Formats: sequence, C-alpha cells, structure tokens
Amino acid sequence: MSVVMMPEYEYSCFISYKHPPAHEGSGAIQHFWMEFVMAFQARLNAYLTLKLSIYRDDQLRSQPGVKYPPELSSKLCRSVCMIAILVPEYLESSWCLAEWRAMERLEAERTRVSASDSFIIPIIYRGQDRQFDTLCSAREYSDFRGVINPWKQLNSIRRRQQIEEIACRIAELSKRKSRTDCTNFSIEADEEVVSPRFDDPNPLA
Repeated sequence: MSVVMMPEYEYSCFISYKHPPAHEGSGAIQHFWMEFVMAFQARLNAYLTLKLSIYRDDQLRSQPGVKYPPELSSKLCRSVCMIAILVPEYLESSWCLAEWRAMERLEAERTRVSASDSFIIPIIYRGQDRQFDTLCSAREYSDFRGVINPWKQLNSIRRRQQIEEIACRIAELSKRKSRTDCTNFSIEADEEVVSPRFDDPNPLA
C-alpha cells in the first residue's frame, strides 16, 4: 500500500479579503480597505517568527465572468491558517465565502490540541459585530475598526500588540499537522459578484 506524503506548510497564512472591483483608471485609486490589507501584511510580517511567507493574491480584481483561480486552492491548503479581513462586502463575495468554507474543511482535518483551536483568524475592519455573527460563530476575532490611517495607526502600541498576538497564534498553529493531500484539494466557488462601491460611507464603523 502506497503512502501519500503530505507536504509541509509553504505559507504562514493566507490572507482572504474582498478584492476591490476593477474599473478604468483603478490603478490610480488606493481603495480604503486595500490600503489596510497591505499595511497589515507588512506589520504582521515583521512579527512572524516562522521562515514562511504570507500569501496574498495581489493580482486578481473582481470582474464579471471571471472564474475562481484554481491555483489558489493549493495556496490555501499549504498555508498554516487563514486571516480573513472582514468588511460588509466580504459577506457579498462568493469567492471569500468559498475560501472560508474551504479553510473550515482543512481545519477539521488538522490536528488540534483543543476544540478552541481555530485555523481561521477573523479581523473586523469595517462593519458591525452582528453582521458577522453567523459567519464567525464562536470564533475569536480581532477588532481593527478604529483604524483610518493604516500605515500610521498600525504602528501604535495597541495595534502592534494585537498584531504580535496574531503572529503568536500563527506560530502555535504551525505545530499542528495536516492530513490533507493538497494536490487533490479544491475550493468550490461560484462566479464572483461585482460590487461597484469605492467609498467608505462610515469610516469609523
């Protein structure tokens, strides 16, 4: 009987976030939550002790008729955990929700020390708690809703402590083993729904 050798983790975490919609001239626009994603990744990378990179898809933009890229399934499977940057639009994204469900499947197959171990780390950046109750359930989340200037505010003592705690959680999760054969793992996602919003109507929500 042949034994399937499961690959080691290649990424410390997979950042799941709602991509801003593509439109003409979008290259000149820095979407408010995209700025947070980039600044958060830079700060988190400074605290990670693992010799593994963070994976974030920075090429794809939501466009009608585009199918979910199959190569992202392997990236997620080979990540220690998933960090979900939650804004209300995340709940409208078939791709983001598919990534969440896929990590739930991986989580069920990974070695846990206790039932409280979570391989999904939610970060609420915009929106109300109740909007994410169904998605997050009993999962502990980090609250970054007071951030309006990510590159500056994420360097504050409070935010640095939050990010360091997340880095420590990732380090602990990296000790858990996965039994999933990533060559056969896939994320089942419907066609993405494009939301044409570009403003932050309530920046402190």
